[in-house]
Amino acid sequence: MTNLDIKIKLSVNADYALNRNKLCPPNFRRVEQVLDRYGMALRNHWNDELEEIATNPWVSYCIYEWCDGGPIRSFSLSALLQTVVYEMDGTDDIPSIEEINKLIEITSRLSPFDQLAIMEYVEAHH
Repeated sequence: MTNLDIKIKLSVNADYALNRNKLCPPNFRRVEQVLDRYGMALRNHWNDELEEIATNPWVSYCIYEWCDGGPIRSFSLSALLQTVVYEMDGTDDIPSIEEINKLIEITSRLSPFDQLAIMEYVEAHH
């Protein structure tokens, strides 16, 4: 078990998560509860399809190099892939248009939690 003594500024989403449970006030126990549930959800949600997407070198590159370790805030993983392709257009560093279109199609069907699980996997295994 890791003991942490940290001070953080909460985002709107973090504040929402900490303050929505009226049975456990927003203190260290609530933080522990949220993190425990988050970890449990990630472990139980993971599957081979998500791993295949997460281990794709292009997806991994887009997440790791273009998200600065933060969440995909205002758009989806498919939009991130499109944005990176647009920004890197004209270079030899992008996959074929067929592969990009296939990845965009696959990632556009993912739930927000699928996308989060993929992002967490990439950050943990990069």
